[in-house]
Amino acid sequence: MKPKYLIAIIVILIALNILLSYKLYTLSTYIKEDKNRPHSEKQSSNSDLVSVPYFVLKDLEGKRYDVGELIEHIPYTLLVFFSLKDCAACLMEYELWSQIHKMEMINVVAIAQHMDEGELKIWVENAGIKFSVLYDRSSEVKQIFGIHDTPMKILVDNTGRILLSDSVRISSEEKKEFLETVKKSIY
Repeated sequence: MKPKYLIAIIVILIALNILLSYKLYTLSTYIKEDKNRPHSEKQSSNSDLVSVPYFVLKDLEGKRYDVGELIEHIPYTLLVFFSLKDCAACLMEYELWSQIHKMEMINVVAIAQHMDEGELKIWVENAGIKFSVLYDRSSEVKQIFGIHDTPMKILVDNTGRILLSDSVRISSEEKKEFLETVKKSIY
């Protein structure tokens, strides 16, 4: 192998190591800060909304959806707002989203904010997401909902009424608590 290729590979590996170290540091800082806040304080300002505001987005294949199409055919829809900026927290919650997606009466739709659609597609593929992911490049929909921190989950019925909104759940106990809350909301 030529020395210039070897140097390039070493530089790339060092850069990846720095990036992963930074992500690990930010995640551990987030978890430490989050553990010290009661869950009731983790709610977003979207609690003022009573029903889902109208929006139109495309999925990663370019298919156009409006909010009515997303919610009218199934009794409940869980809108999951996330951003790759907080992908570590999203990956920690993904198992919860998948569990809910398997529930018979609930459709899970992710709304992802990110500047680069190609990078988002790769992330979704690597994460193994099996439900629809809509692309909110400009964060318009996130702003309409008044969401500041992600991931954020919003459960709506097929009339568009918001039943509950909930911020990130890190621990197993918090995830179980959210599942129970969802079940109580739909049964």
